[in-house]
Amino acid sequence: FAVGECNHHICHQCSTRMRVLCDQRYCPICRSTMRKVLFMSEDENYETFLKHGRSFRLPFNRRYNILFEDPDVEHKFYKLLEFKCKLCPDRPPERSFRDLRWHTRRAHDLLYCDLCVKNL
Repeated sequence: FAVGECNHHICHQCSTRMRVLCDQRYCPICRSTMRKVLFMSEDENYETFLKHGRSFRLPFNRRYNILFEDPDVEHKFYKLLEFKCKLCPDRPPERSFRDLRWHTRRAHDLLYCDLCVKNL
C-alpha cells in the first residue's frame, strides 16, 4: 500500500505510476498534495506508523519523496521500475525502455502504443 498524510490508501503500483511516470504528487482520492508517501505492506495509518521519529530509520527515495517500511518494500518499488519483458521471465531487465521496446518488437512481434508511450 501507499499512504500519505491524508491517510487514503492506494496500491503502490498506482502510486508509483502517478509519482514516477506522471509526476503527480497528490492523493487520487481527495486531491490533497502529498509531499511524502509511505509505502508499506499493511494498510496502517500514516501518523501511527511514523510515530516516535521512526521515519529517520526508514529507507527513503529522495527523488520521488517515498518512505519505505523496510528494504523488502523498497526492493519491490525498484522492481516496478525495471524495463522487464513480461513474456520472458528469465531474461534480465533491459537497460532502457527503448531497448525493451526493440526486444518486444523483435522477439515477440508486438508493439507498444505510441500514444501511451508519448503521454506516460
